[in-house]
Amino acid sequence: MRDSVKWLFLIGLVVLIGALILPAGVKVWRKAQDRAGRDITEEDREELKKRLDQDPRSIFIFDPDISYRLKPSFRGLRHDSDTLPHVTNSLGILGEEEINPDPSVRKILFLGDSVAYGEHVPYEDVFISRMAEQVGDSCQLLNAGCPGWSTHQELAAYRQHFSDLPVDTVVIIFTLNDLLRFEWVWRNGNSFQMSEELQGLGGLAHSKLTGRSLRKIRDRFWNRPGLRPLTNLNNTCLNAYLPKRWVDWCNQIQPAIRKINEKKRLIFVIVPARPQLEALNLGADPATVLFPQRQLEHFCSENGIEYIDLLGAFFLETGGYDTGLFIHGGYGLLHLSPEGHNRVAEYLLPLISSEGK
Repeated sequence: MRDSVKWLFLIGLVVLIGALILPAGVKVWRKAQDRAGRDITEEDREELKKRLDQDPRSIFIFDPDISYRLKPSFRGLRHDSDTLPHVTNSLGILGEEEINPDPSVRKILFLGDSVAYGEHVPYEDVFISRMAEQVGDSCQLLNAGCPGWSTHQELAAYRQHFSDLPVDTVVIIFTLNDLLRFEWVWRNGNSFQMSEELQGLGGLAHSKLTGRSLRKIRDRFWNRPGLRPLTNLNNTCLNAYLPKRWVDWCNQIQPAIRKINEKKRLIFVIVPARPQLEALNLGADPATVLFPQRQLEHFCSENGIEYIDLLGAFFLETGGYDTGLFIHGGYGLLHLSPEGHNRVAEYLLPLISSEGK
């Protein structure tokens, strides 16, 4: 009898605990779904298009193939500053200058995200602008960088809007957070939100990846003092240390890459993150720290694409790497200071100024 009462008590306790935990779990799950966003319906798309296109202050315009791009023929302020001007030509390329019709002038198109755009620095200080000043009238450098884009969106933008331009070289600026697809997400029944990367918040917005693999990577880095700076990378950047992410990325972009490479000189340029330089300065194993660089280099080698690693631009004559070439604060994990842009321009210009194919 006592055993029966005991078992009934235990069963009742389990049921009670389950009744308390289940609603809490459902609540957490729903919040996670809200943070991750949901697929945009056709009605949502129309609303987003209306909000972006009709907002005179928005530097972005809705695009059904890319999700969003820089608004063409725009005159206003940048989204990251109340004072810095933001200007695009009729194609949505940064700056007032239209495509030079003179066929004798070489044209180089740059695709990239907020690093190519030059987040938090004046347009004239961005490394692409600085290189353009140095080459003069013999070559036109076109900056099609857009904050928040990934390689997927850059290639879609090229296909839809830039593939017919008379450019002989396409340069893709790659940063550690470019493996995921960053798009607009629908937050709830009343509003849209940009992906977390586009807002500069990091995280895994609109991603199906579980956090378990990333936690393992972060724990592994934390347990090795030399690698500890890498734990400051947000989850979008830590994805670059997951081999499967690279397999998926390579498979997804390879067809588009091959089409460009058949007709144009194609160059991938990878920009190191500040925590990578900090880890190298602590004596961490370069093979571990520079795993993303090696993956991209291998992809380029397999596909006959030129590869440029900007790590050398940060090298100090006294040894080690200059970590002071990034802007201050959390944005400086990836984004360069004006001096950093200048250093990259000096390093990169000789490598891309040759005629190529």
